[in-house]
Amino acid sequence: MAGEINGSDKGEDRSFRGGDPRLIDYADASERAYWCKALLVSDSELYGAVAAVGNSAQSVKDWLAAKRSPGK
Repeated sequence: MAGEINGSDKGEDRSFRGGDPRLIDYADASERAYWCKALLVSDSELYGAVAAVGNSAQSVKDWLAAKRSPGK
C-alpha cells in the first residue's frame, strides 16, 4: 500500500514532519534523514533512487527492493 514503509504506515510515525507522506522531499534534510532510516539506505543511495524513479515513496521503495534482489 502506498505510504507504507517496512509494513508500517508512515502517517503513524511521529518523527516524520514533512508534507505529503507519499512523496520524498529530497531537498528537506529532516525528510532525507527520515527516509534514509526508514529504508535502511545511505543518503547517496536515496539520492540515486529518487533520481532514477522520482520522488514517489512507493516507487523508491520498489526500486530499492529490485536492486537488492539476488540476480539483479
